[in-house]
Amino acid sequence: MNRRLAFTLIELLVVIAIIAVLIGLLLPAIQKVREAANRMKCSNNLKQLGLAVHNYHDAQGAFPPGYQNAVSTNPLYSNLPASRFRWSFIARLTPYLEQTNIYNTLDLTIPLYMDSQGTITPPNQFGVGQRVSMLFCPSDSQTQVYPTFGPTNYTGCLGNGANGGTRTMANGIFFQNSKIRIADIIDGTSNTAMCSEQILGLGGPDVTDPTMVDVRYVYGQMSVNANVSDAVCAGLTTWKTDRGARWADGETQYAEYDHHYPPNAPQWDCVQLEHSWKPPRSMHTGGVNVLFADGSGHFIANSVNLATWQALGSRNGNEALGDY
Repeated sequence: MNRRLAFTLIELLVVIAIIAVLIGLLLPAIQKVREAANRMKCSNNLKQLGLAVHNYHDAQGAFPPGYQNAVSTNPLYSNLPASRFRWSFIARLTPYLEQTNIYNTLDLTIPLYMDSQGTITPPNQFGVGQRVSMLFCPSDSQTQVYPTFGPTNYTGCLGNGANGGTRTMANGIFFQNSKIRIADIIDGTSNTAMCSEQILGLGGPDVTDPTMVDVRYVYGQMSVNANVSDAVCAGLTTWKTDRGARWADGETQYAEYDHHYPPNAPQWDCVQLEHSWKPPRSMHTGGVNVLFADGSGHFIANSVNLATWQALGSRNGNEALGDY
């Protein structure tokens, strides 16, 4: 008796079709699981940052400044303007982030920059170029935008963008020369945002054509020192591509954000020397991770009520919070 052992062509095609359907069903599920794991890892990175901030507070009596304008007492650098100092709160947290080796290569008593072109002071050139793995969100590109700087996906909260987006006396936790204590957070640490996310820029030349702007990767640069407004932001003509490129630099385009616009806003970021509106952004579906001042992590949807979102950004607004 002859028994057929081979597949016919039709049977083979049916099997291939079934396998293709199964793969089509499995891939989205695999991607969803991978993104859930990435989001969890990202949230954990923020919690590690929060733990470091609180350890710094315990040791120093206040949270680190968002960034500093200061004149160095070192005679080699005392002639440089205060705006060259610029060390970020992240730079000051390095020994609390188990990055003591990097901290030991930094001299935070001298300015970060030698000139307006961004030439790094010689003792700090090695340290600021180091990549710190816990400063990367696994859902983002994790690229080093500048070869001379390590980047960061994580940013400190300036406030809710009030008073034209001022960065000198903002109502958040991290701003220029800030020295906020837990006692200064009168809205309560569980009602106040401390840190969130940003998408790294892609690097390269400025964008000058508004039709080529992808708000995920660029920020608009104001050319005058003035309060930020919707009209001013809408009229910008230059967009920079280096968002998040420097973890050691505390300026807004690199290491800060605010709550004027909602997460992943359709408006482009608007950044100037002393004023800015820059919402958090992420590659996560539907929202961003936010670290609260009590150290807890929350995933906030893009559709969050704007009044609630802005209330979360300030430390001392006495607002009544809705659901988020």
